[in-house]
Amino acid sequence: MSDSCVDLVVTFLTPDQGGRTRPLQINGYRPHLRVPPDETMLGVEFLGPDGIPPVGTPISALAKLVYEPAVSYSALQPGASIEILEGAHIVGRGHVVGYAA
Repeated sequence: MSDSCVDLVVTFLTPDQGGRTRPLQINGYRPHLRVPPDETMLGVEFLGPDGIPPVGTPISALAKLVYEPAVSYSALQPGASIEILEGAHIVGRGHVVGYAA
């Protein structure tokens, strides 16, 4: 398992935008990220912030790249737009700020 992390700014969609209908605890949350138009699903684990994130409002978050080095996360370059997915369902959007060790 990797210790590499990526800094993100993310916005979770409201339920009327197709987002989650129930709140989530972001610390330990394990969705997939995708960098459109690439369909590759990149498994991550959010490491914070603690608490339930607001919906519809951008927040800063840190995500661990859980399958590196077996999976390439090279698409997660600073400035890249991302989608947050639970299965095939988009629950949030954002962008990559940079990498953290």
